[in-house]
Amino acid sequence: MIIPFFLRNRGCPHRCVFCSETVTGGDGADVFPEAVFRENVEKHLRSRGKKGPVEIAFYGGNFLEMDETVQEHLFRAARFWIEKKAVDSLRLSTRPDSITEKRLAFLRKHHVGTLEIGVQSLADGVLEKARRGHTADDARRAVRMSLDGGFRTAVHLMTGLPGEKASDFIETVLETAALRPHMVRIHPTLVFRNTGLEAAWKTGAYTPLSLEEAVNRCRAALEIFEKAGVSVIRVGLQQTEALIGELVAGPYHPALRDLVASSSFLERAKTLLETLPPEREKRRVVFRVSPRDGSSFRGHRGENVRKLQNLYPRTDIEVREDGDARRGSLSLAPADGKGQAAPA
Repeated sequence: MIIPFFLRNRGCPHRCVFCSETVTGGDGADVFPEAVFRENVEKHLRSRGKKGPVEIAFYGGNFLEMDETVQEHLFRAARFWIEKKAVDSLRLSTRPDSITEKRLAFLRKHHVGTLEIGVQSLADGVLEKARRGHTADDARRAVRMSLDGGFRTAVHLMTGLPGEKASDFIETVLETAALRPHMVRIHPTLVFRNTGLEAAWKTGAYTPLSLEEAVNRCRAALEIFEKAGVSVIRVGLQQTEALIGELVAGPYHPALRDLVASSSFLERAKTLLETLPPEREKRRVVFRVSPRDGSSFRGHRGENVRKLQNLYPRTDIEVREDGDARRGSLSLAPADGKGQAAPA
């Protein structure tokens, strides 16, 4: 369980073209009074209980560049819960160019177990146009230092940044997978009010990805990370009132990961159907999925099944939810007890 605290962009030395303080900081604060801090922790512990490891997380700013007095205040408030053994460790977000060996040692002393690093891209030209203020080598070095330092490491990636080609994003994904972080977050670039990206969008200098393009890129990334054994813990930004209020343009969807999963199942189903003999007579094909994947395979209002039926008009598509099937898996099941596909 993660107990989040959102900080209002404290410690960020740059203003990236996509960054909205209202969205990233949400309804966060500069400093949390200890009473407010305690109330938030207690609320989460009461509502969800302690199931598995519990982390207090500091999001929304660049923690490692904050004033030391602010860091000490937050660490002190969190230490109370660690000493009570109600919380196991801390989690925080930062920039690649803020990570040093000295700072990592400081974080270990204060019970930080997880670092989330805003890499965004490993293409220098893309980073420069986004005004990130660091290089791809800075990001590679930071991820390696975090991993070598014993921290659970999450990498944040974006797609659709200014100047980014689809091939740039896939190369970033492949490089990130090779670095072997524990986790990855991916989200398509969105245009928010009062950002450099909004100004570029208004003049036509920047065009965001379509929702279909975003889904296709995220699907390709998920497939790469899955093969590499890297967990993708989020696809797309979480829906908040601040996000909806500040969003101007871009491929936002409140259930983007579901769209990506559905798209992936559709492409994999097509591949499996191509392995069967050509349709010469009416037949029935049964796809076997986990019960947790049934709706993703079928698609929104059965859209995937309809698409498959249109592509293979002589094939009746059936979906069998099997409790023994691993989540995310897809296979052809015997339709007649003997083979994978049978005449209808």
